[in-house]
Amino acid sequence: MRPDVVVRIPEEARDRLAAAAAGEGMSLRAYLVRLAATLPVPQEGAVRAESADVASGGESCYRLPSHS
Repeated sequence: MRPDVVVRIPEEARDRLAAAAAGEGMSLRAYLVRLAATLPVPQEGAVRAESADVASGGESCYRLPSHS
């Protein structure tokens, strides 16, 4: 396992993240690890878009909102 690092953020941001983590029954560390693992980064988004284009045969597909 790699060693932990220190990330400097404003106190208000830390408090907000800590409250979100506590609301899910998690430590701030665990919450940030999960966030980092699930948050798409631009490079991954481009790969997903390209994969979707290949899977659709190059046709654009749009889901229209339903108006019930």
